[in-house]
Amino acid sequence: MILVTGGTGLVGSNLLIELSKTHSNIVAIKRVSSNLKYVSDLFKLNNLSINFKNIKWFDVDLTDFFSLKELFDANNFKYVYHCAAEISYRKKDNLLLYENNVTSTKYLVDLAVCSKVQKFCYVSSIATLGTNKDGEITEQTEFNFDKKTSGYSTSKYYAELEVWRGIAEGLNAIIINPSVIIGAGNWKTGSSSMFGIIKRGLKFYTKGVTGFVDVRDVVSIMIKLANSELRSQRYIVSSENINYKNFFCLVAKYLQVKCPSIYATKFLTSLAWRLEFVKSILLNKQPVITYYSAQTSHKKLEYSNEKIINALNYNFIKIEESVQFYAKLYQIENM
Repeated sequence: MILVTGGTGLVGSNLLIELSKTHSNIVAIKRVSSNLKYVSDLFKLNNLSINFKNIKWFDVDLTDFFSLKELFDANNFKYVYHCAAEISYRKKDNLLLYENNVTSTKYLVDLAVCSKVQKFCYVSSIATLGTNKDGEITEQTEFNFDKKTSGYSTSKYYAELEVWRGIAEGLNAIIINPSVIIGAGNWKTGSSSMFGIIKRGLKFYTKGVTGFVDVRDVVSIMIKLANSELRSQRYIVSSENINYKNFFCLVAKYLQVKCPSIYATKFLTSLAWRLEFVKSILLNKQPVITYYSAQTSHKKLEYSNEKIINALNYNFIKIEESVQFYAKLYQIENM
């Protein structure tokens, strides 16, 4: 039996697709408010509608230990893929981030240890990695604690510590740190929303650099690691380091729209996040641009994928191939 948390998210939904091809006993956790339509459509797009019906869905609050315990007691989970995460860059959500990212991971780790699961795979983020001015960022680059560190990054870092604590207690676990994930799902949220933003005519770009990876690579690596003898390790999962302008122009190319042409200076991005902050308060919505994203958009952060390539002899999908593939899907689904 396999447990997947965050089953309606980008990683979780794509992971379920791959797992359903070879496994029939899959339990997926979602929030009560989560919509299964996007997941169902994704399965349909992959001609796997029958597989979708075989997945057992449960509405479980991951911060409710006793509800989780009931689920573990009723099922003999051999593999646990923890993909669920709360994402916010508003300071007022820091407590919520801690509860949903740290406390939930603590409970899952505790139950996994007691249940003696065969493998626990935790989906973290490159946000838990520090910066390295002298070269590529690796798994050994230490996390930065300062005023520029977001509550989200901090919560994911502490969640990782819970997994390491579980490892010390005998849990067979691995951690992956994906870079910016490109994939299909809900085109209105997360990194998938970039396609819609660029399609509508994004005019601005920055000169920062970051890593990008196809969601198909992320889930493939997760499954390979879960089925391997590798344990007690963390791996950066990233295909290529690309500057934002080149990435935006690549997406624009395959969506057949104009490439962003106006350089957004640090002054412009600082003005943008402040305006978005006021707007978010008035409308009570998550801001499109935050202080943290404005700062990061100018940083040149290059991530090393050497460790995972050597561990699995893995070949990543080229980012241009990924963009071309998902741009086509976006246009088909948004005609």
